[in-house]
Amino acid sequence: MTLKIRAKLLLIFLIVGLVPVLFIGQISLSQSSASLKDQAFAQLVSMREVKKSQIDGYFNRAFNDIRILAGSEDVKKCAGYLSFMKTMKKS
Repeated sequence: MTLKIRAKLLLIFLIVGLVPVLFIGQISLSQSSASLKDQAFAQLVSMREVKKSQIDGYFNRAFNDIRILAGSEDVKKCAGYLSFMKTMKKS
């Protein structure tokens, strides 16, 4: 089965043209994949910092609320009342 010169040239030009395109495509795919992974990791790190800040803020507010309540006269009276009721149940 012999190919005409036109078919042979067409086949050679296709091979010569497709090999570099496929090679460049593979390199481009590899680089874009790595770039996307890096970007996703950076977003996760950023989100981690935001969440850390939110959690720290929540616990700081809760601690301040507890400190304010602990100094409240009403809370001290309730604690004394509960202590009194506890001693009454024991007797």
